[in-house]
Amino acid sequence: MAHTLGFLWDVLLVSLGAYGGPEAHYGVFAKRMVDAKGYLSEDELYEYMAMTSLLPGPSSTQTLMAIGYHVGGAKLALLTLFVWALPIGTFLSLVAFLYTDARLPAWLLESTGALAPVAIGFVFYAALRMIKKGFKNPPLVIIGLISLLITLFLRSAWVFPVILFSSGTIYSVFNRSDSTTSPDALTPHLNYSLIATFISLVVFSFLTVAFSGPILAFFGHVLRFGFLVIGGGQVVIPYMVETLVDDLALLSLNDFLIGFGLVQGLPGPMFSFSAWAGGLAAPALSSPSVLASLLGMIGLFLPGAILILIMMPLWPALKTRAWAKPALAGILAAAAGLVLATGITLTVANELSWVNGLLIGTTFLLLVSQKIPAPLIVMLALIAGVWMG
Repeated sequence: MAHTLGFLWDVLLVSLGAYGGPEAHYGVFAKRMVDAKGYLSEDELYEYMAMTSLLPGPSSTQTLMAIGYHVGGAKLALLTLFVWALPIGTFLSLVAFLYTDARLPAWLLESTGALAPVAIGFVFYAALRMIKKGFKNPPLVIIGLISLLITLFLRSAWVFPVILFSSGTIYSVFNRSDSTTSPDALTPHLNYSLIATFISLVVFSFLTVAFSGPILAFFGHVLRFGFLVIGGGQVVIPYMVETLVDDLALLSLNDFLIGFGLVQGLPGPMFSFSAWAGGLAAPALSSPSVLASLLGMIGLFLPGAILILIMMPLWPALKTRAWAKPALAGILAAAAGLVLATGITLTVANELSWVNGLLIGTTFLLLVSQKIPAPLIVMLALIAGVWMG
């Protein structure tokens, strides 16, 4: 028990200190979980990072759950998820409730005006990081550019998973890596109960979207995001904009971007942004804000959590397969193009003015310089919003 509580305390400290998205999160994981505590080796951490990059769901959350599984099995992995996601999720749910109920001070509401362009600056910075990591050779550059062009002109949530899956499949077919060890048989490691649960959730999401009332349909849509998103928090944004803002009109693009800007300056997983989206959609869903936020959190995190519990026993054999590394490379290149297209689309959809352009560009340059942390950038944006208001 003491060992479990000690590990969960470390998870809480990581949750409160992990800013800036998955790339920054991994550095925090390495510093605390590897260097300070020795829960796993650095090589094992990078293996788990590679595995989660191939899975739908929140990659940094799944990586931390994999560490929990490595230390104490499935139960500790689930406890890790709760401790990691609840702080920021609870905070965003509260702020969303106060925002929709007009209980925030007028000056604070005015200060959020600069968060939308700042959030777009974060999207462009994420695209740059992914381009640097994903465009390793001419074929991968071509994959990324095709992904960019398709998602610029075909704005449909179903386009994104098709592009990611196709890119990983095509690149892995023509670029097989060498397997250094003989892979173990996979069948004995399959957890059929969890697989059945996952399939049931997929079916449930389609049924609720097609036949249920607004709140359950919303839950079904968010479950779909969790099933389809490969690449973490930045990649989920185009899905949510396309569905929640454009198709269902559950919240405005400005309100969406205000929450996305807020989450950039908060620690913990970016998927907790779903608590804000749910809270802001609550009036349109005729639902209590707390319920909509909770369903948003559960819907987005649950599929990825189940997948990591399925994958952990499989990983020792699966990682030796020749297609694994090339598939990851193809998916990452396509995701880079997708995120860049999202930045361009959001810029066009947002009010085009020299002030917004300046905020987007300044945010991007500050992030590239790595001299000012993300929370401080968001604080400066709030101050700028008060000044502009």
